[in-house]
Amino acid sequence: MACSAVVTEDATGRDANHATIFFRGGKQEPKRVTLEKFIEDYALTIEDSEEAEATGHIARFENIGHAVIESDSRFFEYVLTLIDSPGLEYRDTCAEIASGHLSKADAVIYTLRADALFTKTDKEHLRKTYGCKNPNNVFFVINRINQVSDVEDVKDTTKAYLKGIFKDESGSFNAKLYNRRVFFVNALGAYEGKLPGGDRKKYETSGVPEFEAELERFLLSGERYTAALQTVVALMADSYVRTKKTIKPR
Repeated sequence: MACSAVVTEDATGRDANHATIFFRGGKQEPKRVTLEKFIEDYALTIEDSEEAEATGHIARFENIGHAVIESDSRFFEYVLTLIDSPGLEYRDTCAEIASGHLSKADAVIYTLRADALFTKTDKEHLRKTYGCKNPNNVFFVINRINQVSDVEDVKDTTKAYLKGIFKDESGSFNAKLYNRRVFFVNALGAYEGKLPGGDRKKYETSGVPEFEAELERFLLSGERYTAALQTVVALMADSYVRTKKTIKPR
């Protein structure tokens, strides 16, 4: 699907060819359009990207809350909703993701480019969102691993940065969890390998099957619900700390 600056949900639906756009504030009724029309109207243009880079937002999308696309993907057999957000460079969307969607998500998937690891925006967002919370439900997918000359260097850099996020109860690096949450993939190779008549080996060696298997295992196991409980506890703890700071002792 074309890249969009609109937070997009993919949900189970009978008709996989339509999208519903929801507007901010509830003052305008949701609008249902064909998937083709959605892509035509909301796909990012070069002008949109330039505006986002200069201002941190895109004016023509400022009244749009999110969109829902109906999907018949096998993953939605498990009563899931996939939220596909724009990149973190869009300031308005970044704030909305942090305040609304992440706290409700069973699983969060961060996609990064192997040739542009951990930008300043990435680092700031991860630090503010997770800090030392040790999130069990966060997956990191490093794409375009086939386009870098030194794969081991990319892996070393990734591990060095994410060590601060994946920790065990003692505060030490949790290598076991890290290896189940960080994947280095060639998404284009996987796509080409799954095309009719495509080279199946491209898919099998892309790193994508391992990611899909672990994500499916997580979503179907008790870990999904344990992670959800941990998120609730973390939110309660943050709320307690903020409240305590605002109450002056008598």
